[in-house]
Amino acid sequence: MNRFAMDRAKKEFLEGTGCSSPAQVIEFGLKTMQDWLMCLDRCREEAHALRHPPKPQGKPVGRPRMSRT
Repeated sequence: MNRFAMDRAKKEFLEGTGCSSPAQVIEFGLKTMQDWLMCLDRCREEAHALRHPPKPQGKPVGRPRMSRT
């Protein structure tokens, strides 16, 4: 897994909890394991999108074909 995604997910998950690890947050019942997994997946997808941006859908490159009439 990308270290950037893990660090970002951890930062977002811990925000406002006063805890130092996702395990503490879950143990204290502030958030659930499902919340952690959803946060981790979202950050992983965002990191992937930054590394692999979608290709633009524009006009084809090159000369247009000649049509017979």
